[in-house]
Amino acid sequence: MPVECMVASSGWGQRSGGVPVLRDHAEYYGFRFVELSYSYTRVPEESFLRLWGVVTEELGLRWSLLVPRRALEQRRLDWRGRRFVLRLVERAEKYLGDAVEWYVLRVPVNIEPSGELLAGLERLIDEAGLRGRLVLEAPAWSLEALREAERLGAVAASTDSPLGLRLLPPRGGVMPLRLLGHRLWRSGPYPPHRLLRSLRALVGVEGLEKLYLVAATGKGSVEDATMAWLLLHHLGVCSSKPRRAPQFVEAKLYRFLGIRPSLGLVVDEEE
Repeated sequence: MPVECMVASSGWGQRSGGVPVLRDHAEYYGFRFVELSYSYTRVPEESFLRLWGVVTEELGLRWSLLVPRRALEQRRLDWRGRRFVLRLVERAEKYLGDAVEWYVLRVPVNIEPSGELLAGLERLIDEAGLRGRLVLEAPAWSLEALREAERLGAVAASTDSPLGLRLLPPRGGVMPLRLLGHRLWRSGPYPPHRLLRSLRALVGVEGLEKLYLVAATGKGSVEDATMAWLLLHHLGVCSSKPRRAPQFVEAKLYRFLGIRPSLGLVVDEEE
């Protein structure tokens, strides 16, 4: 049975086009879920978050924020790293409030799940009040390490890696899924067959009630997110689909799926 899907593109930041672009993103395409990737490099200024807070309330947006990478500079979440996360959470909750669904901790592939790192993760979750709200993106970690992180209060993100798609069923009916892009698009821009191969793993997942999907693919992620959303609807995973899609994305899907344009993949304005 189709489930509720919150689909987001990544790449939003302090100079990503401002309010008009975000409004177009929400009203034209139908996105209501946004990932702020600017926070991966630095804690956003209060003036920046204050502006997004006004737009969030107006458009009814939900957010996912990347944890600053400096949190893991020493390959462990010590107090020097945790303070950047605490500052981010404090500012985000001041201006975005409960519109923030997730904080995402992205772990580079060269950082192992040491006992010291997991201890820092537990302290961070407790100090920032992020139990069940801190998504751990660590596609190189073993299943055992991810399960241990979940026991400490994190939410292990399903990714487009074989481990992420095959071994991580939803917890509590909710699944954060991240398309990391470096794998999906390597053979050319937006090949539907690769994306379809990954997304088919979500068909018939037991216990799935709500899917949070982020196309964390850098430049072009709006197109990637749109294509993923259309494919998930076609596969019967998502109960909704975008209001519109960029023409080249829609045309590529028509050809790939063998769907006649007259049938349409896009929701009418009235719907």
